[in-house]
This record gives sequence, structure tokens and C-alpha cells, in this order.
Amino acid sequence: MTEDLSDLERLRAITRYDLDDPQLRRALGVITAETSQRLPGSLTAVNILLDRAVLTMALHGAEHSMTAAVGGAPAEWSFCSRVVAEGRAQVIDDVALDTGGDVDGRPLAAAGIHSYAGVPLATGDGHTIGTHCALHPLRGHYDEGTIAVLEAAAERIRHELDHALVGG
Repeated sequence: MTEDLSDLERLRAITRYDLDDPQLRRALGVITAETSQRLPGSLTAVNILLDRAVLTMALHGAEHSMTAAVGGAPAEWSFCSRVVAEGRAQVIDDVALDTGGDVDGRPLAAAGIHSYAGVPLATGDGHTIGTHCALHPLRGHYDEGTIAVLEAAAERIRHELDHALVGG
């Protein structure tokens, strides 16, 4: 399944969650920290993809990064936008050399990030609203084992998001 980041139904699906819920934020922080422990040296995050921006819900391993300071990034700088658009896990061995054309990996590479792995977070009605991802300074650092770690954590993230449904 492919998703258009600007699809109104997908964006409405995002509004069904209380993304400011402190309990949700704490739970996602714990899961992200645990993922980071399982993927040593990685920056790990839970991101919600809006139409043009990435909203970072939890981030571990880069407390002094620009993303941590501002709470997100432009969608065109994030490989998470590709994961959401394509609705499938992705591994990028070298973000600066990626030829997908939809994402500019140069800002990540300039910040010292070279490898990316991400898995989609889908709602119960099938809309892909975000990702659980990992980034690493070494090129070619991630593989299918990384995807398995992210997928296991993503199940827990989906469970926590379900508890944050407005009126649910």
C-alpha cells in the first residue's frame, strides 16, 4: 500500500490521537531507549509524519541534536517519509548516496548520520501515520536483524498509540 503524505484521511487519522499525552510520551521514550540499547550506537526515534513535516514523539541517543531541539524536521529530509509513503520497512546503507530522489539525505550526512532503518506505524484502519527508526554514523550498519528489532518495538508503540486514541 502506498500513502500520499497529504492524503486528508491519513491526516485525519493522526488527529484521532492525543499526541501531547504525557503518559504516551513517557511510554514512547522508554520504548525508544530500549530500542537504542538493542541497537548500540544508534539514534532511535518514534516519528509521526504530517504532510510536510516530521513530528518527533520520542528520541534517544541525540539529546543535543537539532531534531531534539525543535521537535522534528522537514519531511523531505527524512527517510521516514519514504517508509510512510511506501508502507514498508526500509534500510538505507548510505544516506548521502541514496538515489530514491524523494528524500535529500545530505542534511543527515552533514550531521554525521550515514545509515538509516525504519519501519511503518499503521493505524487500525490501515493508514500509515509514522515510523520507528534508527540512524547510525557508520555506513552499511543495518540489516534485516535491525528491522526485526524495530518491528518488535513498533508493536509496542502501536499498543501505546491505541491507548492515546481520543475518546478511546
